[in-house]
Amino acid sequence: MNAEAGAGVDLCETYNVEGYPTFILAKSDGATLERWWGYENAAAFIPTLHAAMQDPTTIEEKRARFARSPTDSDAMKLAMFHETRDEYEDAVRYYRTARDMGHAEDLTMAIFEVVAGGARHDAFSLKDATDAADAALAYEGRETNDIVRVARVMTSLGRKKDDHQVMVPYLEVAMQKSTGVEDVDVVRNRNRIRVDHALFVEHDAAKAVAYRKELLAAGWMEDSEALNDFAWWCFENEVNLEEADEFARRGVALAADGKSKAMILDTLAEICNLRGSCKDAVYFVELAIEADPESAYYPKQRERFQKLLAEQH
Repeated sequence: MNAEAGAGVDLCETYNVEGYPTFILAKSDGATLERWWGYENAAAFIPTLHAAMQDPTTIEEKRARFARSPTDSDAMKLAMFHETRDEYEDAVRYYRTARDMGHAEDLTMAIFEVVAGGARHDAFSLKDATDAADAALAYEGRETNDIVRVARVMTSLGRKKDDHQVMVPYLEVAMQKSTGVEDVDVVRNRNRIRVDHALFVEHDAAKAVAYRKELLAAGWMEDSEALNDFAWWCFENEVNLEEADEFARRGVALAADGKSKAMILDTLAEICNLRGSCKDAVYFVELAIEADPESAYYPKQRERFQKLLAEQH
């Protein structure tokens, strides 16, 4: 179901869906039997579904069973249930229980992912996240793509917490370990983190901009969304602002009227403000309001830019 339209909106709220795709196996009365998220391919999905159907007990029944006679299998099912609901503390507790009970698979990456997600929402501290990241990297035989994944997650978390230094050791080890690896997924993900490595480890903005452009699809100069994405990246990192201004204006010219154009106008307003022109920022966000009059966000942006403009005089 499309959880962002029609009946899917209410269903999404009822089941507390926090990410897509989320899969929920339920009884006819709606009670959840099991839930998980992520889709790799049919070959992986079918066994997961088959295994879930072998135990048609509700989550509450599994929880009661675990309390009576705990098993690592039930701990994993309860961990995934809570993880897909962004109930971070409960998910980590069950994952750690499954690990301590001798679950066959390594769970340090799963624990890291949940702790890092929780740290983004202040359920865990940044120190908790770095400890979990270090534990994941310390696992013997850790795959290169997982090492790069840790770097990407910690970079995202560092941005969220405005702590760029927390990214550095993970970016460094990921770039080192992925050098020369020919696996397609590793190469793709390495190309993404080298942008941040150039920016936050090498402190070479020009190199970071060049790497970021290499990630863009062919024909991106004629794609308003791609132009906006690149301009917004420049704004977020406070680099290449003159060219970002040009690309945002080009995106506005290419975009159809409506929400898409409003988003690019907002990007342009932010760039103008960062470059010291609050007057232009007010002008462009007013155009955003005209393009998307139902949005409650852009009037708040206008108020913010007007206040900044008044402070300049």
